[in-house]
Amino acid sequence: MLVNYVLLLNLLWLAYGLPAATVSEQTDMADQAQTDKETKLSLEAYYKNLEESYMYGHCIMKPNTDHSVPNQIRGSVDFRQPLHGGPTEIKVNLEGFEITDELTKHGFNIHEYGDLSQGCSSAGPHFNPFGVVHGSPRDSPEYRHFGDLGNVKENGNGQVIASTKDYLVSLLGPFSILGRSVVVHAGEDDLGRGDNDESLKTGNAGPRLACCTVGLSDGSRWK
Repeated sequence: MLVNYVLLLNLLWLAYGLPAATVSEQTDMADQAQTDKETKLSLEAYYKNLEESYMYGHCIMKPNTDHSVPNQIRGSVDFRQPLHGGPTEIKVNLEGFEITDELTKHGFNIHEYGDLSQGCSSAGPHFNPFGVVHGSPRDSPEYRHFGDLGNVKENGNGQVIASTKDYLVSLLGPFSILGRSVVVHAGEDDLGRGDNDESLKTGNAGPRLACCTVGLSDGSRWK
């Protein structure tokens, strides 16, 4: 292919009355063509690797240390997002929910701060960088917080094993959730559909049962 490339250039130069390329010039052109080919292959490999690469986050859930609602909730929340962007995958594995009560759905949100020095109360409000109303994870961005993830549901053994994807939750860029917290609430989140002001702030999800801070992870939990 490189020889044909050089011959083609020589023919074009001759057609326009230009002198044929010297051996040195032909070598330079062949080297440049080879370099261009290698660069193209390298870029293709880079973008293919980028499409297959992820950023990972991990969060170890523990009961709220302020003991406002005694519980034994423990487990983990894992996040994975392609490095080129796109929805973030979320895996939830929790246990220790009270199985004798009638509460099976629990508000599940990302909160603004990762500071848990005063229990879950120091995690701050829902992560809401644009100051919009609280809503459902299926609502458009002007009607939901970045941290609105709806509810998680217990099974009959007091466990939550769930997975989902979210288009606003991100591990990348200025609105990354790394260093922020995940909070499980005592009650069901009404997704902003309640008939009071608190519904548009917290979804009336009640006290904070458990929480954790999202940190950067190596992705081993996804293998």
